[in-house]
Amino acid sequence: MADRRRPTHCKDCGVALTSETKHVSRTRTYADGTPWYHSRCVDCYRAHARAKARDYRRRHPGRSAAAPRAYRDRRWRQVLDHLGLEAWICSRCGATGLPRACFDFHHRNPAGKSRRIAEMIQGAPMEEVLAEVDKCDLLCATCHRLTHWEWTHGRWEPGSEEAA
Repeated sequence: MADRRRPTHCKDCGVALTSETKHVSRTRTYADGTPWYHSRCVDCYRAHARAKARDYRRRHPGRSAAAPRAYRDRRWRQVLDHLGLEAWICSRCGATGLPRACFDFHHRNPAGKSRRIAEMIQGAPMEEVLAEVDKCDLLCATCHRLTHWEWTHGRWEPGSEEAA
């Protein structure tokens, strides 16, 4: 009798599931630690996932993209409030009026960096995000690149307050 935990053929297209075509779950395993195999090949699994996502977006039009964007915008607003700023302003050149994507948080001491703030905004506790923000300077992208150029060319040391 075949092992029922490991399907041998894709249930959609019927192709034989080999080590190249089978889709292994990234999160599920059996109690004994063996991997859990999906009953679809990789291509059919991706097509099925895309169809499910498309169906979800059709049934829930307000939840698909707007809710996470509003959540991130609220959290970025909290960061600005914590810094005491009304808008994104470069602490080096004073540039303002640019979109958020044009600004970077520069860690004064790279050794003290725990994670990227943009990653933390997605769901880390706000206290952790604000603690990490306190270790940084808000710079426009140009000033951030210049600061790192000056650092690599020996014009300032990490941990010092200002670039030369």
